[in-house]
Formats: sequence, structure tokens, C-alpha cells
Amino acid sequence: MSGTDDDAGERLDASSDSGPGEVERDAAADEGVDAGGELTDADVMLDDGGFDAAVPGDDAGTPDAGGPPDPVGDPVFLATGDGGWTAASCDGGRTWSSRASSSTSGDLSHSPWTAFGGAAIGNGALVAGFGWGYPGHVLRSTDGSRWSELPSSAFEGGTYGSTAAVAFDGREHLLYADRRGAWVSADGARFRYDTSRALPAGADQIRQLRGFAGGRLVAAVENQFSAGHARGNYLLVGRDGGRTWTEGTGFESGCASRIQIRGGDAEVRGETIVVAAERVCHSTDGGATWRGAASPSGAHVTDLFVDAEGFVAVSGSAVFRSRDGASWTRLGDVGGTVRVGAFAGGRYVAMSADGRAAFVSDDGARWTRATAPSAGATVRELVAAEIPGGCGS
Repeated sequence: MSGTDDDAGERLDASSDSGPGEVERDAAADEGVDAGGELTDADVMLDDGGFDAAVPGDDAGTPDAGGPPDPVGDPVFLATGDGGWTAASCDGGRTWSSRASSSTSGDLSHSPWTAFGGAAIGNGALVAGFGWGYPGHVLRSTDGSRWSELPSSAFEGGTYGSTAAVAFDGREHLLYADRRGAWVSADGARFRYDTSRALPAGADQIRQLRGFAGGRLVAAVENQFSAGHARGNYLLVGRDGGRTWTEGTGFESGCASRIQIRGGDAEVRGETIVVAAERVCHSTDGGATWRGAASPSGAHVTDLFVDAEGFVAVSGSAVFRSRDGASWTRLGDVGGTVRVGAFAGGRYVAMSADGRAAFVSDDGARWTRATAPSAGATVRELVAAEIPGGCGS
């Protein structure tokens, strides 16, 4: 967009000589971790961890024809929201169990438990990141019901600070706490800091990060102050787990405008990438070139996901589908205003921004109201995947 999301943001500070900042933990949870320098800036909202939209691909990063991953276990739908709130459904979105990690009430949009960090599912682990600025919190679960906060000792070679972004790239979980590198883990339990995953100069803020199979990442970023790049929102595509990043041509800033605050998303099928917020951009060459268009609803798109047929967009109560990211048709109406949606195990699930309304569908066209988790807090993400260990077991 033109301008900045000043009400949401801190920058990803890459100029400091200090390492990743430390997050405060209970003494019993930590095992002799030295204090580190505070990270002054980091924030992001991640709207899909990538698994509900991942395109199966080989280890070389060459995706196949596309579509959601083949089922490998029981599907889990996971929602995250401010206040360290998580809600999981093991029955296709019909009923939910929820919990909150913070007892703080009121506006939690700029707090240590803000859900800007997002969530990701992969390798049998669910990882959720929370925090606007310092300190941050990372929760882990293997079933969506029982969660534990990672202690500082889980971060080798440094101490962890604020959560900027969480993603799973088909191989590893990645946590971005600054622009200089990423925390990387195969199991989501123990992380190492890898400077080879650094973001390019100019990415002062990560507004959203998505991970996809084959080591591909899609990052909506914003330049607010750095020289060498125009101010505003733009899109980076990462390969090999973020070791290389490229910026294509033709991307419209409106496709990522206020994507962190009002919602929006990026999804991948083969070499086609779709990014949507106030407008919709699509690329058919892996992000090298982009074309923009108006939102199919004429209003802000708050979420995207993929099913067996193509891309699915949520805007207000309306649901749209596109096979190519360019032409959209109305698929159905949820029956209530929703913010997030996901697909797994043949089931479509959507949820309102406050978590007090949930909806399910078998075809994306006809929806029924489900038993909602009654969050009462801002829901920022809904991800879905099949987990080998079984949902809620």
C-alpha cells in the first residue's frame, strides 16, 4: 500500500549488533540461558501456516500440479487469537476446545500475547507464535489440545526475542524474530539460529509469512525507513527455506495493504501464487511477474486457502473460487461475517473475527453454523492439516 501500518508496527531491526533478544520465562522452565540484548522491533500477522494451502512438492522444491496435501492422519483445525488464545477442532469444525495463555483483559492487539506471530503445522507439531515487540512467546502442541510454552533453553546458540513470523516450509519450522536470520527446527521443539535465512535489506516489517512445500516461502513485507527501496508494501518469494529471496515486478501494494490488521493471505498452487487483501494479485511464474485486479467482492479479502479445485477467497460472508487466481466466481455465502477459513479432510471451516461464530461446509457452497469456541478475543488465524499422532489424542 502507499503509506504504512503505523498502528500495528515495529520494525525488524537489522542494524543492531546484539543477537536475538531474550524472552522472559519462568525460572523453572529455563536451564541456564544467558540474558541477551532486547530486540526493539518485530511484528507480523500470519494468517495460514501454509499446510492448509501447501502444494505437495519434492525435496528439490519443484511442486506438483497442486492442491492440498494428501491425508496422513486425523485432521485438526487450529485457530489462534490475541491473549495467547488457541482453539482446536478434531471433528471437522463442528465443536471446539479452547484455552488462553494470558489472563489479561481488554485490548490485546499490542501486547506480549498478540497473535501476530501466527501458527504453522508440520512434522507432527503445531507451533504458534505470540507477541508484539518484546517479549514474545512460542507455544507447541502435538494434538491441538495440550500446549506448552517453549523455554529459552529450546533456542540453541542464542536467546529468543519477539515473534515476527511463524511458518512451516514442508521440511522445517521457521521463527523470525529479526531480519538477520531465522530460528529453524525440524520438530518445533528445539531451534537453532540460522543467518543464511536472513531477509533482504528493505524488509523493515514482515506483515505476513507463508510456508509451502519444497522450501518455498511467501512474505508480505513493508519498507518504512530503509534506503534503497521504495516505501510501502511489497512481496518477496523465498526458496530453499528462505536462503534466497526474490522480488518480482508488477506487484500492487494494495494486494498486501493492511494485511496484518484487517486480514488477507497468500497461497500457492504449482507456480501460481495469489496474494489478496484490498486487491488481488496473481503470478503464474512463481512470483517473477504479477498482475493485479479488484477484489472479487469489491471489498477486503480477509483470507485465502486452497481446496482440490483451486483457490478459495473469503470476504465478509461471501466465498469465491478461482482455478487460476485471475477469474473468480461466487461459490456460496457462509451466513455470517467471517475473518478466517481453511480446508482439510474434505471439510471447509470458517470463523468470525471474535471467535463467537463458526461455520462448516462439505462443498464450500452450503454452510451450517457450528458450535463456536466463544473466544471473545481477536481471532487472527485458522490453519488446518492432518497430523499423524491423531487430533486431540
